[in-house]
Amino acid sequence: MIRFALAFTSPRLRGEADSRQQPRAGEGSSTIERKRRRPLTLALRASFAASAAKPSPRKRGEAMRTLTVGFFLIAALPAQAQLRGHGGPVRAVAVAPDGRTAISGSFDQSAILWALDRGAAIRVLRFHESAVNAAAALPDGRFATAGEDGRIAIWAAAGVTPARVIEAHKAPVVALAASSDGRFLASASWDGTARVTPVEGEGARVLNGHHGNVNGVAFAPGGRIVTAGYDATLRIWPADEGPPAVIALPTPLNAVAAAPDGEIVAAGADGSIRILSAAGQVRAE
Repeated sequence: MIRFALAFTSPRLRGEADSRQQPRAGEGSSTIERKRRRPLTLALRASFAASAAKPSPRKRGEAMRTLTVGFFLIAALPAQAQLRGHGGPVRAVAVAPDGRTAISGSFDQSAILWALDRGAAIRVLRFHESAVNAAAALPDGRFATAGEDGRIAIWAAAGVTPARVIEAHKAPVVALAASSDGRFLASASWDGTARVTPVEGEGARVLNGHHGNVNGVAFAPGGRIVTAGYDATLRIWPADEGPPAVIALPTPLNAVAAAPDGEIVAAGADGSIRILSAAGQVRAE
């Protein structure tokens, strides 16, 4: 089954365009603004049983309405904290597995590494030649960023230059995902491909097939890769070489995520969220 549980009991990141408060590397001059409000707790759960018997249309509709209303409520809630530092819209954010650090990427061409416990910038990371569109956290504490320049940068815990640069794509990279073991990065690009690249070592598996921009990518259990494209298809690629399962949907797709049990969530340009089984069957929309 797939469950959404969102709890607001700790500060939430909110990217703000504020060119007057750009931090300098090593100074941690970006600040966190804390709102004097009672701690907010909102739990939203939507469950879909992955059994042979499908939920009734009424129950599926109620669950999706609850999910939709919940997301609107979340969007309306005031932030309990604001990390200020970027000089343009924030495009990406990723949080380390231990919850102590995070990285954000912005249209201002920079990434900022944050200490969440202190609410301060650790350092500003400047490498990409244009907007930083995507970020991912690796299990060992490293981060990866990808940008409009088509490159992927892997950042160590210390330092202001990338530990590794991957010349990945011929067009903007718009999504990144890290495998659960941290050995691989998957990237989605507007060059019409997705790639699976080892974090250490050379070579990449190129996933061709989408007709147009690939907007989302995710790792599913067993090493499978899921991609979402503007061509209105969701593609589930086997862990090894082989053709994907192609699921045609009625709208271009903007993002995708996979649950630990294999179920898939796809976000469409029509404003809908569709939940699919691990095999690609639409369960709810």
